[in-house]
Amino acid sequence: MENTSTVFIAREYMLADDFGGVRIDEEAVFSSFEAAQEFLKTLHDEKATDKDFILFRTEIIEHKIGNTDSYERKWTYSIKGELIEEVTKSEDVSEEDKIKYTYKYKIGDIVYILPKVKSKFSPSINGTYGVIVEVPAEQSGKENELEYTIYYITENGFLNHLHAVEKSILLLEGALPSELKFLHLFSNYLRKEGKLDDMLVSEAINEEVFVKNIKIFNFSKEKIFAAHTADIK
Repeated sequence: MENTSTVFIAREYMLADDFGGVRIDEEAVFSSFEAAQEFLKTLHDEKATDKDFILFRTEIIEHKIGNTDSYERKWTYSIKGELIEEVTKSEDVSEEDKIKYTYKYKIGDIVYILPKVKSKFSPSINGTYGVIVEVPAEQSGKENELEYTIYYITENGFLNHLHAVEKSILLLEGALPSELKFLHLFSNYLRKEGKLDDMLVSEAINEEVFVKNIKIFNFSKEKIFAAHTADIK
């Protein structure tokens, strides 16, 4: 490699979870942006599946040797080679990236949190349905820190929550997946239109109650039964 104070790190990585974890699959260091680009071309896959398109990214990071900053500039691409984002470390947040709020969502609204590939502000990799339980405090005045608190059903079937900005969520259109039926019940409860017991809701929030509407195996009868969250007592 040429003797240079600037290097370009090229890598392919997988988004491992909704908490910022990644798994680096390929990585190399180059003395020029063009060389890094050529390396990424060998990793890009125009025939990638929908799942791969959601989970995998490639990126080039410009880094000054000896500088403690994580990068000077960064280019992020989809696994198909499409540029998703270009960031300069020193630049101010662009007008496009500033997080705007209209306070159009209310407590009890069922929403869809966009996947990261469609909104870089999203906390969800694959996209997530949930119910708004807390809206941003309008009086805080810190526009870029305002987030909605949203409860959702995890893969393991329990309630959990995450925080999302308005730009990364949409009001639900159409029907929820059948296994997420409890979100409708929870939404009605928050709107004071439902009949869920307060104790049940408390137990669900504390992850003491399974709320995913899926088939279950009854060990005493050795049979599979359909679960109905509406009937949880």
